[in-house]
Amino acid sequence: MNSLATYAVIITAAGRGTRAGDGPPKQWRALSGESVLARSIAAFADFARIVVTLAPEDMTQGIEE
Repeated sequence: MNSLATYAVIITAAGRGTRAGDGPPKQWRALSGESVLARSIAAFADFARIVVTLAPEDMTQGIEE
């Protein structure tokens, strides 16, 4: 069986989350004390490469995550 360290994952987080209602986009909302994006990245921590797509206006916040 292959190790997860040989795989890559792409996390798409460039949406505005309008269907989720008022508030920030879903990727920035807190879930158990962490942003949804931070939790998503952590879920794939054992993968060789993690690529995150963000909207241009979210790049600063994304770098801080």
